[in-house]
Amino acid sequence: MFIETFDPIRRAAFEKLGSNFTDIPHHLLVCIFQDVTASFPIADGHWSVSDNELANAITIAEQSCQWSYQFEKILKLIALIIGVPGNLMAAVVSFSMERSPTIILLIALSLGDLITVVTRALIPDTYNVAVEVFKRTIGFYPNAVLVLICFERYMAVSYPWHKKLFFTTRNTCLLLEALLVLYILVAMFCYFITTEVHVEIYLLSLIISFCLFGIPCPFLMTFNALTIKKLKQMTAIQAELHEKKDVRSTWSKNESSTTLMILIASVVFVSLNGPLFFVSVTWFLVETIWAGENIIVRTKVDFMLTITYWLTFMHHSINFYLYILGTRRFRKRFFYILKQRRFNLLVERFTLSRPASTVLDTTMDSKLYSFDIPQRDSSTPQIVKTASNSESRLPEPMSSFSRMLNGVLQRSHSTSV
Repeated sequence: MFIETFDPIRRAAFEKLGSNFTDIPHHLLVCIFQDVTASFPIADGHWSVSDNELANAITIAEQSCQWSYQFEKILKLIALIIGVPGNLMAAVVSFSMERSPTIILLIALSLGDLITVVTRALIPDTYNVAVEVFKRTIGFYPNAVLVLICFERYMAVSYPWHKKLFFTTRNTCLLLEALLVLYILVAMFCYFITTEVHVEIYLLSLIISFCLFGIPCPFLMTFNALTIKKLKQMTAIQAELHEKKDVRSTWSKNESSTTLMILIASVVFVSLNGPLFFVSVTWFLVETIWAGENIIVRTKVDFMLTITYWLTFMHHSINFYLYILGTRRFRKRFFYILKQRRFNLLVERFTLSRPASTVLDTTMDSKLYSFDIPQRDSSTPQIVKTASNSESRLPEPMSSFSRMLNGVLQRSHSTSV
């Protein structure tokens, strides 16, 4: 709830509640005020209910808010532990692959998930409209990027030539910029409806969950369904032609691997984001139709809303692990990077741990293990080979010049005699 959007009557009631319960932390006080205000009407700066009923409602709301806050801390910590390194590694592995429109989209998805995790977890609750709207809607951008990847996969499977013409590197970057502009418009709409229209918190939650899930989900499910249908048709055609899987080209295998990876990420997206949308709809019905002044039902639905909200937060933390478990290509690339990095670290440690003189000598292996073969005939220059280096080198120019000079002097001496 955003305190700065309160009218004077609600602000006076909130200040009165804070003066009566000074031992309750501010974030819990805001949560309690939200539940109590939604259950009992306010008149002249106080609730039109008896003191006993108000005290009972505050106790129930405080317990529910404490449970919500504890679960929020646990899920936030888990998301930070697995989300930050996971999204960083996903971006690193994607950067190491050959640059293509699909890889550019995967990089944008990984960075968007990373920004979402860090923003939601590290920015504290300020109860400022702009900050809170930014925190709650930041997940729209990676969700929109995931929809764009699903569309790209559908084009790659169904219309590969059209996909190559449309999804160029330049067009992909332009689409990502357009999605960023779309996210800014969504955030501005949520800010406007909060500050100007003064909607209730449950309606704002429904609007935000609709932006995060309701808008991307139909497109996501449509593109994935069409992609799966096309893959089944291609599998049936290959079976009729008696083609073996081993005969397929490397490009076809990579395309199938990437498509499978995105399908797994889409299924997890629907599984973790769907509950927030349905609980938001339930909360809207509870607030407007069913509950009335039932504080118990209201607090239970509020607790479920908190849990489902942080489940959507978890979705932005586990995509990297889905890539590792789901596709062999991504997994092999990840372990290859780890192996190369480990080898470089071992070489660096070994070099730094040795004395400076030893390090200097080891850098000149070609001189330590080179043995020049003496030449018997000086008139015919021969190629000298070394034991440590297979490359050939000619005799030194100064030695041949000295031999030529000695020959001239000997001839002149013989003629004079």
